[in-house]
Amino acid sequence: MTLTDDEVYRLTTEQLQVKDYPSYFQKNVMGDPMMRMHLARISIQPGEGYFREMYALNYAFDPTGSLDDYNHLDERERGVLPSKLLFNLNREFEWGRTWFWPLQQRYFESQDGKRFSRNNAMASASAFMEYHQPGENDLLQEYFIPVDAFPAFVQEMGEIVSQEQLDLLNITVRYVKHDEEAVLSYATQDMFGLVCLFHTSLSDPEQGKFKESMQQLIDAVLRYNGTYYLPYAGYATLEQFEQAYPRKNEFLAAKEKFDPDHLFMNYFMEQYGGNRP
Repeated sequence: MTLTDDEVYRLTTEQLQVKDYPSYFQKNVMGDPMMRMHLARISIQPGEGYFREMYALNYAFDPTGSLDDYNHLDERERGVLPSKLLFNLNREFEWGRTWFWPLQQRYFESQDGKRFSRNNAMASASAFMEYHQPGENDLLQEYFIPVDAFPAFVQEMGEIVSQEQLDLLNITVRYVKHDEEAVLSYATQDMFGLVCLFHTSLSDPEQGKFKESMQQLIDAVLRYNGTYYLPYAGYATLEQFEQAYPRKNEFLAAKEKFDPDHLFMNYFMEQYGGNRP
């Protein structure tokens, strides 16, 4: 790991359709040598735009901006209370979701053309998402889909979320370059990562239903030769894990060698069951 110099970025935002996103990304992000950062949001608003509309946020290097004018780090997040109220409405009510996407769109558009230092751009707001309700929680899951398969997967994902009545709060899309240095690599080719924030009850019956729904989503991921992020809550079956990570025996054998007390093995079997390799 190495440090990167701070620099000035200019943000541009653009609304587009999910079906056009792979070509948009190739042309406007990968094809622009000045582009430094990029992320996108998918609409989960009920209606015509559901899992069809997106917003792209592009951070391009701006050599005309002086770093001294933008490198002061923001120590406090602004507008936390109203943002928290709006996100709670998004969390608890379907009509809250109907309102939340248009508000996000207005916010994105208000940021268009603004300059940021790299450090401030990386320090994204998060305090408004804090949640402390007993018996419930927001849980992250992340899925990695090959670039060309992205539109078809997103359409199927939307159908599953609707059929299973999942309380999905937000989807952020990021690009993940092919990298198989790790034995348990999730980037087996160039991928789009979908970072999904779900709200769910933690009761045993509701968690059982939620786990089944997550397994349906993972089945869809695997049909498109995708993977899922291991460090989050382990909802996958052992069979799904083995399909997503075919080098798992190589990894577990190395853990057996370097972890003679089987600390990892005990955790693995608690999560997935089965025998050691």
